[in-house]
Amino acid sequence: MTHLLDLELDLILGLRGMLPGLVGVFEMLTSLGNEMFYLLFMPLVYWCLDRATGARLTVLFLISAAANAGTKALFSQPRPFDYAPDRVGNLFAVPLAEAVERYEATGNGFPSGHTQNTVTIWGYLATQARRVRVPSFPAAGVLALIPAALLILLIPLSRIYLAVHFPRDVVGGYVIGAALLALFLWLEPVATAALIGLGPRWQVGIAMAVPAMGMLIYPHEATVTAGATLMGMGVGFALDRRWLHFETAGPVWQRALRYTLGVVGMLALYAGLKAIFVPLTPVLFWRFIRYTLMGLWGSLGAPWVFIRAGLATRRE
Repeated sequence: MTHLLDLELDLILGLRGMLPGLVGVFEMLTSLGNEMFYLLFMPLVYWCLDRATGARLTVLFLISAAANAGTKALFSQPRPFDYAPDRVGNLFAVPLAEAVERYEATGNGFPSGHTQNTVTIWGYLATQARRVRVPSFPAAGVLALIPAALLILLIPLSRIYLAVHFPRDVVGGYVIGAALLALFLWLEPVATAALIGLGPRWQVGIAMAVPAMGMLIYPHEATVTAGATLMGMGVGFALDRRWLHFETAGPVWQRALRYTLGVVGMLALYAGLKAIFVPLTPVLFWRFIRYTLMGLWGSLGAPWVFIRAGLATRRE
């Protein structure tokens, strides 16, 4: 095992030698897989582009994040800087602790969460882009696949280049991400149809029970973050379907104002609740409250504000 890890370290060092001076570029690419990016990107889809696609995309991302946390715990594999700090330490321009925080490289290495989430999210969007039909531009759907393909290639590569993952971690992320995506595409239509056939109480109950089971099975920071957000979003989706009927249609200026207002509220919850809750214990409980409220804001609170402010309409 150690011999293979040494070979993979050679690959990391060789990649850095072949592509010198590109740390800034790969830092930008890796940021497209960070929590803050998804915190801003998922609402954009749900509030401004397509409500149904945004809801499915968010659920898929949160499932992937929780599954990744559980898999990391199961395999408990080191990262390059844990395994051989003497060989890769000089690759970081800042102190290691600062680099780990900047690149979101905490915890175990296998599988790469950035890779897994990139495959599921951009892979799913690619499947939806293929259905796009623009009469004046027949190739629109096909061209939309290009940025997705580039991100699926380059974001994982950035994790190797920045020495925060071994190549095996990235390969594992590709395999697990592809498997989750295929499973989601297969089961989601059936699950959605079944949930629609249930009453609001059942929908809310399921939205609370399923994430709760995951958090109880593996009560970890990452699973609580994903599970609590999924719980809040799921409850909001059910209540929206019953009473609110939020619709994403509208002119561009209206969608832009909608997004700005919603993001201000989301970031206020993210930063404000963090400042209030971080000193409190138990840590996981307050983290659960924080991310549940953020999920509720994204799926129900913000859409309600949009409708009341005249920035969105209701579905018939």
